[in-house]
Amino acid sequence: MKPQAPTLTRHIEWKPKLALSIHEAVTQTPEDRALVELLVSEWQGKLARGTDPARLIHDPLQVSPENEIEDGRHRWLAALRIDAIHSLPCEVTDGADPAALVCEKLLQRRHYSKSARAYSLRHLAAAAAAVGREARAGNLKIGARSPIADAIGNRETLESLALKSGLSRDILEQAVKLERDYMTRADALLIDWLAINPEEAAAWQVFQDGNPLVEMPWGCWRATRLAALGVPDDAKSVNVIPRAWREIEEDKIFNGIQDPDGEPDDRRSYSLGSSIKALGSIFATAGAPRPDLDAKNPDLATTLANKVRSFGKTMFAQWDTVAQADRLGVIKTLAESVTSWPEDARRGLLVSLAKETPSKPRAVLMTPVMLTVLAAVEQYERSFNEPADGLGLSSRVNATVEATNGATDNLVELGFLSVTRPGRSGLPVYRVTDAGRALLAELNPAPTTQEVAL
Repeated sequence: MKPQAPTLTRHIEWKPKLALSIHEAVTQTPEDRALVELLVSEWQGKLARGTDPARLIHDPLQVSPENEIEDGRHRWLAALRIDAIHSLPCEVTDGADPAALVCEKLLQRRHYSKSARAYSLRHLAAAAAAVGREARAGNLKIGARSPIADAIGNRETLESLALKSGLSRDILEQAVKLERDYMTRADALLIDWLAINPEEAAAWQVFQDGNPLVEMPWGCWRATRLAALGVPDDAKSVNVIPRAWREIEEDKIFNGIQDPDGEPDDRRSYSLGSSIKALGSIFATAGAPRPDLDAKNPDLATTLANKVRSFGKTMFAQWDTVAQADRLGVIKTLAESVTSWPEDARRGLLVSLAKETPSKPRAVLMTPVMLTVLAAVEQYERSFNEPADGLGLSSRVNATVEATNGATDNLVELGFLSVTRPGRSGLPVYRVTDAGRALLAELNPAPTTQEVAL
């Protein structure tokens, strides 16, 4: 007789659905609301066809000895919405290692990025890091239990959690940092705003009660309220109703962000580092002046330089894709904005442009002070048959010393003036070059004696 393989018997208990709850470790992973809706619809259809409620759920839920659901929460959530289901089949586990349980479930979600899996483990990682700190400080005695260790079942460390999850210690630490330093601040922002706006808090509660399954509920409610108030949903609207940064960032972490180079439905992963950087920037400026507008900013010059570099990289990145007719409007706006720049900034731009086209220096690139200085030197040469020194040049052209010195330096660099150092006064002596005379000849009309103010 052929030997029979041993049969494994599973002990199944039927437990009242209202006696169950979700294990704390499992709550760290997001719910699949679409799956719950699918189960509810499927089971309601079977019940309508006369199926016995006890035969709806084929796979038993896994629960701890404390009736906490370790696997099967979506089946439980669906059962809560069906009155005909009173009890659920459950298999009781030893409940010894919730971390391993969560890691196992996360590995089954193959569409999750490493950042999404690490973020789901952020609370376990925080508890494990705390245990590690206590151990290093000598606060944990051999054989003793700590409240933190008890909370996660075993005396988990970041290293052991990384091993179970297949993630690095670094990305787990990023998840802890994101939750501790930024997500909690995002929560506090909404809590504080609702506390001082009780009418809006009531409206928010009504929306939640009427829309329990909507994705990104705060964002939906916020858009509805702003529309009702006649407020555009732009950058300034955060002063009316704040954004839910946790909701926004978690959506990016778990669902990715749209790929600008792909199809509308293409998504690419969003890293924890990107979230930390984004929220760090948001909260660094929350309630404070913009760094580029803050006169007290000790790094204002660096901030402005970085802003200019960013402008240079992004302003014309897609210029080739803009139609020629549309370009003209952008060019006009840019040209008009340049005229409001400070004098020294425009001089610097002029010098740079002239270096790009040294064979065709044009008067249109010159600032008024530079033209006046050039004309003053040329008139001095004609009047006194000798080069002009720098003594009193600023008073001759009716300009500040700083503006005059800057103008002469730029004129020399552009090749419109030559300089000899020093003159009889110990100051630079300037002569108009041939290029400078040609430039003055192009002026129509040329500066008058009154404008030069000699």
